[in-house]
Amino acid sequence: MKIVFENAFVIDGKGKTLSDATVVVEGNTITAVGQQVPVPPDVDRRIDLQGKTLMPGLIDVHTHVVGGDVLGGHSDPRVARRMDEPAAMCAFRTAEAARRTLHAGFTTIRVVGSRDYIDVDLREAVKEGLIEGPRVVACGPGVTMTGGHAWYLCEEADGVEGVRK
Repeated sequence: MKIVFENAFVIDGKGKTLSDATVVVEGNTITAVGQQVPVPPDVDRRIDLQGKTLMPGLIDVHTHVVGGDVLGGHSDPRVARRMDEPAAMCAFRTAEAARRTLHAGFTTIRVVGSRDYIDVDLREAVKEGLIEGPRVVACGPGVTMTGGHAWYLCEEADGVEGVRK
């Protein structure tokens, strides 16, 4: 599919901007960007972005999308993070959070610690086109000292030998 975005204010992600620019996208590849770009004759769709900004996708390197939104008003982090909820329900909430994250402009996220390796499955589901979401850099459960930060969703390890194990 070939799409042309016209009349855009373009932020190139390298510190430069263009006014009244044209961007040609073929499949998943940007093939042309500029102010004097000729529009190919075999375009499937033309989108006028007059008054709008087009920019590269954002990257969030510290996210907790697994399990969806944290429940407010709970002093117990296990309750706030719904840790006792079935893994399938957690996965559904994760898929919705990933969709909202993509629609907010984040095309790549790094998930820092998750239960049941749901972030790894999220990465694969997005790659396979099963769900809509950003590219995912997954880590699985985090590692913390016994009783440490986020102990309820991490692997606990103490000292060098504990981490090696």
